[in-house]
Amino acid sequence: MTTLQQPQHPVLEAVVAVTSALDQVAEANPAFMATDQKATTLVEIARAKAQLAELELRVLATADDVAAESAARDVAAWLHHHTHQRPEVLRADLRLASALDRSYGLVAAAMRVGECNPAQAQVITQALDELPADLDPEIKTKAEETLLAYATQFDPAQLRRLGRRILEVIAPEIAEAEEAKRLAAEEAHARKKTRLSMRRLGTAPPGSRPWSPMRPRTGSPPTWRRSPHPGARTAPAPTPATTCPTTAASARRSASCSKPSTQPGCPSTAETPPR
Repeated sequence: MTTLQQPQHPVLEAVVAVTSALDQVAEANPAFMATDQKATTLVEIARAKAQLAELELRVLATADDVAAESAARDVAAWLHHHTHQRPEVLRADLRLASALDRSYGLVAAAMRVGECNPAQAQVITQALDELPADLDPEIKTKAEETLLAYATQFDPAQLRRLGRRILEVIAPEIAEAEEAKRLAAEEAHARKKTRLSMRRLGTAPPGSRPWSPMRPRTGSPPTWRRSPHPGARTAPAPTPATTCPTTAASARRSASCSKPSTQPGCPSTAETPPR
């Protein structure tokens, strides 16, 4: 009994051919390459990396059955388990793969020929996702084409800044209308969240009259000590300037009478009264 072998898919054959070709140059030393050959090799490697990345994303977008067969959460989790790559990077790749497969075929085609690298594709798809949902499909396609043309001249950081203003380039009148709607929504949100409230600044101690700017202050307000127990009040701290009026008057009379005086009616300590 013979077992029929399943023929290999062209995608798998291409990947095996790439890895086999790389195995053949595993021991080759690029130090002996000519300068122009090194330059050409570096550019071609970057192009090949973009092509391989697109192929990987294309396979990721259709690999739900791989995750289901092993009871993994998704193919990104399955790939993390088998390849030990960073999970957040794999999840980002899975989102990009879904976006390319679902909506952005032009970006995928540019990656397929090495004219757009994965970082640029990520930025372009994010910029296109941020466009208004009710935008005309033709305008959105024009935005995709314009950003892909920019990808041949600008890096991902520059593309991100260009993507924020892409609607102003391809459809200025729509950009102005969208900006007006955005500002109106922000004003409405701010008006909804803004409120005016008034409250008293502090509470007067029990038994004291509240201070008023129309009433002149005749004395210092009582000083309250902080209690170690939250919410508890303690008696006001004694202040040296607060004394009884009667005691103050007696102290003044004693001080005046303790000095020698020739005024009548005031006894002097310097003389002894007659007996």
